Amino acid sequence: MAVITISDSCKKCRVCVELCPNLIMKVNEQGQVVPQAERQHLCIECGQCMAACASKSITAGSLSYEKDFFEASRPENAAAVFDDLIHTRRSVRNFKDKAVEQEVLGKIVQAISFAPPAFPPIKYSLMVINDRELLKKSLPLYISMYEGMMKMMKNPIPRFFIRRATGTPRYKVIRNHLMPIIEADMPLLKNGSEDTLMRHAPAMILFLQEKNSEDIQADVYIAATVGTLAAHAYGLGSTIVDVIAPAIQRSPGLRSLYNIPDDKDVVAALIVGYPK
Repeated sequence: MAVITISDSCKKCRVCVELCPNLIMKVNEQGQVVPQAERQHLCIECGQCMAACASKSITAGSLSYEKDFFEASRPENAAAVFDDLIHTRRSVRNFKDKAVEQEVLGKIVQAISFAPPAFPPIKYSLMVINDRELLKKSLPLYISMYEGMMKMMKNPIPRFFIRRATGTPRYKVIRNHLMPIIEADMPLLKNGSEDTLMRHAPAMILFLQEKNSEDIQADVYIAATVGTLAAHAYGLGSTIVDVIAPAIQRSPGLRSLYNIPDDKDVVAALIVGYPK
């Protein structure tokens, strides 16, 4: 449970009382702003109270002013910059044979860390693979996994269990979209003339979550979207590739090659590189 404390520097402006989404703050009989003990467990560490506190008198859970907040001014042309970013970004699936600088990837990761979760706090972690040779080495493992899946989808019994395991909406995506593309591209993938899975990307960002934890897909895809915008802003191309995470999840070889911790699930993947 996040513990909220208010120091003596509080100016009693009551802004935090109005802003708290879970109505944790109140004004007591002495006119002091205090957290309600019976509602403290509802704190999701969204940071709204701390961000709005002009005197920096509030501490909510693990948040701190030094680590989680900073002064930032809004540029005059912010709307124009955002419009340009949205209108010119595209999903890039063809990359130059050029490594991505670690510093630039670090900036993308930092941008992702500012993505607003659907339900705080942030519950995912990131793994950056900035090694084209390692990604190239892993391609046969993806091919093997999806070749096996092609065979299973042609057999009514395994197909039934795939549908039950994935759910009808996800199964329809697999049947109607994924499998036709995989079947058409498999000869190219196997003879090495094309990589329609990772698209020859030099770098990849994986989104991980604790095994058997709650559903955080909404948080992850919000964050991945921010990642695509950040990549574009720093002169890179990117796209969210939905076939990578399931393959890693089902392939011990891929998990070992990428050093995925045993207690983590791979939820999503973002490929990154310089666009052609």
